Amino acid sequence: MSENYKSFVDEYKTYFDLKFDELAMNYETEFMQVSTNLQYLIPSIPIESHEEIFKKMLFEQLMAQADINLPNISEHIIIEGFTDSLDAAKSKPTIFCTYHLGSYRLIASLLARLGIAFTIVMSDQGIKDLGEEFYDLNNKVKSHYNSTSEFNIISAEKPSSILSMIRALKNKHSLLVYIDGNIGSNESTESLIELNFLNSKIFCRKGIATLSYLSKAPIVPVFAERRNNYENALKFLKPILPNYSIERDEYSKATTKRLFNILSVFVKNNLSNWEGWLYVHKFMKPILQSQEICLKESVRNSPFFKVYWQKEYALFDPRTYIVYHIEN
Repeated sequence: MSENYKSFVDEYKTYFDLKFDELAMNYETEFMQVSTNLQYLIPSIPIESHEEIFKKMLFEQLMAQADINLPNISEHIIIEGFTDSLDAAKSKPTIFCTYHLGSYRLIASLLARLGIAFTIVMSDQGIKDLGEEFYDLNNKVKSHYNSTSEFNIISAEKPSSILSMIRALKNKHSLLVYIDGNIGSNESTESLIELNFLNSKIFCRKGIATLSYLSKAPIVPVFAERRNNYENALKFLKPILPNYSIERDEYSKATTKRLFNILSVFVKNNLSNWEGWLYVHKFMKPILQSQEICLKESVRNSPFFKVYWQKEYALFDPRTYIVYHIEN
């Protein structure tokens, strides 16, 4: 970590702390949903702690956005684990499977700096919200390092997406997939897998594991982690190789469960690092038939969750997003 980067972060932190109470007015609904999701998935955490988790998560989101304005940021990343995967990807395309953790765009910056050709797989909404940002990031890094890294984006929601991904791998493009975001509530049951996640169940796509099986490309799980505000780390886990001793569907289900088990272990120890607290309820939507909310038995007769926000308690209805402020 350089002194320049420390000053860069301190400037943002000072501004964030100064403006948080003002910013909080615009984030009440988001906080209520985060608190509800925390109660679903890790009910042992006191609700009075949720605001601090939310505040840290917002700051880390702010820094994730700020980091990509520094074209040389990848030089200051702590790179850990099975880093040989990066060298291997230059000659044999790899599926880098990552998550919305920490400064999660930095792996794209690193791949571009290393001259690795890659394609990001995103939802249509993700392309709309972040597509231009990723192209700008790639161009900045390539210009700064005189890199020849090729870059593209594929929609995960098009019927031809698997074929497009296979084509990208054949063209020696590695794939960068944010597996905890490419999940649609309107998916057919055939394309989804139900799995345990923390204290609940979620539905998610199994296509990435299927793609690995079909293409013979290894899956490399990658974590981005912000440590002590000032340190960004990328940890590369051991590659997952296709297992042809079992059927494709069995492999796809087992591997998808494994990838989310990895995430659940990390999230429990790094609560504020995960942006997914904002939208993980969408993963559970296929379970909620007839718009019913899956609550614990103790509160099944009430649609409300008790939350603690800005020094007072409130009731939140996650079906309607209505907030009722109550006496302490």
